[in-house]
Amino acid sequence: MASLRTPRTWDPAEQEKVIAECVAAVPSQLTERESVFERRHLYAAVATSLVGTGADAMRVEQEVDRLIQAGRIVELGRDALEQPVYSTPEQIAIERELVTVAERLAREHRAAPDREYVLRLCRERGLSAEQTHAAQMARARPPSR
Repeated sequence: MASLRTPRTWDPAEQEKVIAECVAAVPSQLTERESVFERRHLYAAVATSLVGTGADAMRVEQEVDRLIQAGRIVELGRDALEQPVYSTPEQIAIERELVTVAERLAREHRAAPDREYVLRLCRERGLSAEQTHAAQMARARPPSR
């Protein structure tokens, strides 16, 4: 016969510290593979991060709201179904930097940056394989006129 596990009794201060640490990691986890995400992905990530902390569904809702209010998660706009899409300030900054570099190179009529240079920048900024591929594709595209 399998033994039943006794639920952990948390010291409230310890529980709050663990919850804060778990939730703090959510924004970067969400943008590891995709640069934008939907609200349902945000809820799923927060809920998953809080497994084992004793937090309930209401706490998940509070932490989602807290991430948005603190500016750790930013609404970018709406999709075709009028649902909000989100990203992180860090991801937005990375993408803006890539656009700025591409625009500068196009204005200067310079060749695309070296493939290895682009790969190094992508690695330094922690872009996923998919995001790195997109940067490589943008690097290879000639400037539009």
